[in-house]
Amino acid sequence: MDPQRWLGELDALLRQLEELDLGYPQGENSLQLPSDPKLVGLFTERFSGFSLDEFLSFHALSDGAVLQDIHNGIFLHPLAQILEGVEAGEPTRTTGEHAGAILPFGSDGGGERFVLTTDGGILHLAGGAVRAATFDGTNARIRQISGSFNGFLERVLQDVGAFVNQTPGWQFLT
Repeated sequence: MDPQRWLGELDALLRQLEELDLGYPQGENSLQLPSDPKLVGLFTERFSGFSLDEFLSFHALSDGAVLQDIHNGIFLHPLAQILEGVEAGEPTRTTGEHAGAILPFGSDGGGERFVLTTDGGILHLAGGAVRAATFDGTNARIRQISGSFNGFLERVLQDVGAFVNQTPGWQFLT
């Protein structure tokens, strides 16, 4: 999915969401302004081992999203927050079936992480032990969500649409 189209479709769904009575006060549901081009360049250099084209194309248009009310919540973090997290000990590797380098870029409302793999795929890490910036994928659940960042964006858009339209029986991402 083209990030520009995704942003337009998500913006339309968020306007519909504002009109809904959820039975509780709505939290923040918004798109962020584009990323600082300097940070985009820094990511290109610092994480050169990752397939970042789709990821950085998105961040050049929007520095993340806060979807607090969508099921358990979906948070696509700004580039500065991603860098701070990596420097503070967020996992940069995982063990187990999906062993390898990872880049955490988002989370859900329960503290579980969305991570980018070196080949551009997206994993969902359940709560689990992180030691020395390594996520214990042997003893904690890791689920493949998409083979690409744009595929992940499409799945998020489907979740938002299902929430706004109150689709019965929808299996949310988180």
